[in-house]
Amino acid sequence: MRYFVEKLWDKLACCALAFFLAGTASATLSVNVISPSIGYQGTASGGTPVFYEAYATSPECASGIAAMRIYTAPGVSAYTVNGGHLETFIALPLGNYSTVVQAWDNCGAVAKTAVPLTVTAGNITVYLPSGGVAYGPVHIAASSQTGCNNGIAAMRLYTAPYIGVYTIDSNALDTYVTVPPDSYSMTIVAWDKCGGVFTYGISSAVTGAPNGYLYGIYGSSGSVGELQIGETANIINPNGTADPPQVSVAGANSVVVDPGGWFVYASGTKGIYAFQIDPENGSLVQVSGSPVAANGVSQIVMDPSGNYLYAVSSSIATYRINRSSGALTATGQSVPLPSANYFNLAVDTSFFYVLTTSPEGQLWGYSLNVNNGALTPIAGLPISIATQFQIGGLVADDYRAYLEVNNGGTYYVYGYNINPTSGALTAISGSPFSGDDNLFNLWGDWEGRYLWGWSLEPTGTQNFVNPLEINSKGQVTLSNEFTVGDADAFAGFTEDLTGNYVFAEWTDAIVPPSAPSAGGALPQPSDVGVQSYYISNGGQLIPNSNTVLPNNFLVQAIGRGDPN
Repeated sequence: MRYFVEKLWDKLACCALAFFLAGTASATLSVNVISPSIGYQGTASGGTPVFYEAYATSPECASGIAAMRIYTAPGVSAYTVNGGHLETFIALPLGNYSTVVQAWDNCGAVAKTAVPLTVTAGNITVYLPSGGVAYGPVHIAASSQTGCNNGIAAMRLYTAPYIGVYTIDSNALDTYVTVPPDSYSMTIVAWDKCGGVFTYGISSAVTGAPNGYLYGIYGSSGSVGELQIGETANIINPNGTADPPQVSVAGANSVVVDPGGWFVYASGTKGIYAFQIDPENGSLVQVSGSPVAANGVSQIVMDPSGNYLYAVSSSIATYRINRSSGALTATGQSVPLPSANYFNLAVDTSFFYVLTTSPEGQLWGYSLNVNNGALTPIAGLPISIATQFQIGGLVADDYRAYLEVNNGGTYYVYGYNINPTSGALTAISGSPFSGDDNLFNLWGDWEGRYLWGWSLEPTGTQNFVNPLEINSKGQVTLSNEFTVGDADAFAGFTEDLTGNYVFAEWTDAIVPPSAPSAGGALPQPSDVGVQSYYISNGGQLIPNSNTVLPNNFLVQAIGRGDPN
């Protein structure tokens, strides 16, 4: 039966191709292969399993991409996925192959890209990054093979000596890693089940990925909106002065983007919605089977590796992300959430932290199991904070965690070093650090340079953002504050992928942003929209661009302009 279906698919594809060549179907369907990369001799090469990643676009077909498939030989289908993106490992014996990646759109067209391949011997093959320069978050894809009959036990990625950030019990590693722009000598180590140890070095210069799209909660009717980001962080509404492009998400309350820029996820009253991002224009196509039923989800959190999604309700539940289609599958893994009236969440590559604020301030932590998505309590946590303190804003990266505390009107920032192996927290020397009066919330720069706090003044008419610089020891120093307007004038604070700009919602601004909008006029105090700020020395935020919108746009996440 499977053979019949595949042959029928192939015949339909042939017919579609003939139709396409006649000029009546989409003339712009294309297949772009990211991995395996073809060398100067016109052939890709590497060990098994072979990592394939590709995407298809068809700008003239409004219905988008129907499916993609990998052929390892004429008529031999190895992998098929619905939608316009595929990402998978294919196990192949040593030898030469005439592989093809093919796509069909929903307008009847078919296109393919040939990937001649030689599968070679060797212990570790790094398929991504494929060059000396990579955009961050960096996509790392590698496989390992051995002469040991028992196979490979595990693989581990080190971003620096002794800094192992990702370990998988498999012969295939596929993850994203967030590191500040710099030159890196990373290492992948593999262990087989006969005692063999193999290593492979990755030398790469990392720079921030170009910005593509802003996604956020639009209005109050339950939708996720999309705006485009220009080269200078100017904000573009594809629909001009009308409502921006939207997709319906009943009761939308949280939106995230995967680190590769392929998928958007949103939680709402009907569960968790999954969308594929069209790389051509950022539009969202709902994934088959979405939404996934989930009760009472108030927030979703993306695993930085791109392999899991965490849904927060009365517990934290884990969903596995299909890296090809974006579809979600419940893992059955969950942990009860500490009882609290309010909480903050922060996640890094290996650990998940929860800051509860009532009835008692406590900082909890869980280690992430990359093999099954399970969360395991970290020994020595929670850390308790006295009940009379007001707490808000939790920030974490792979090295440090920070939170803001109000102790009877005196404001502090507490800092902790994160043990990269256990996730245990130890106070940074000099912590707690002095913060500004009425510090209300805390955001963190993903490069680890700055913290930003929102200072809420009692009058509600002159509020400020306070940059705090982070030195090499993790200690923070308050910089100069700047005005952002009334209590509703600054929300949805989101830093871009280059580390150069911040985007935020503004509403009813008492002090309008000083940069003209896309139409060239200053917004009026009653206007609503989205503002971008340039990150200057010391973390100062300089107004850069804004766009006025018919309704509120709570910025939640940024999609990269070159998904990978």
